[in-house]
Amino acid sequence: MKARRCVTCRKHRSCGLFWSSLAAFAGALVLSFVAVGLVYASGGFVLDGPDVVGVEPTAFGWSMIGVAAFTVLVMVLAALALLIAWVAAVVDTAELPDKTWFIVLLVTAWSASASWR
Repeated sequence: MKARRCVTCRKHRSCGLFWSSLAAFAGALVLSFVAVGLVYASGGFVLDGPDVVGVEPTAFGWSMIGVAAFTVLVMVLAALALLIAWVAAVVDTAELPDKTWFIVLLVTAWSASASWR
């Protein structure tokens, strides 16, 4: 009985890690678009045709660029947490007597990585 409770606890932790890191990634993505959009709307980018060649040296422009850079850091850390949650899910499903979910996790990860190429 105690061993089953421990497996449930690990499953709950990996699910919580997955959903919280997914929410952090989505929130950082939205915030980065907002920051870049605000800089663009305020005329903070120096444009040469369709290309951005610089940033106007205003406090607002540089602070929004800093916010966008911070959101990139948050997205990288959230992606790392998503990877850790996936590995934890694979390890948890490998211990189950029925290997269906283990195979589903491996196949979906393989197909997702193959689609990036």
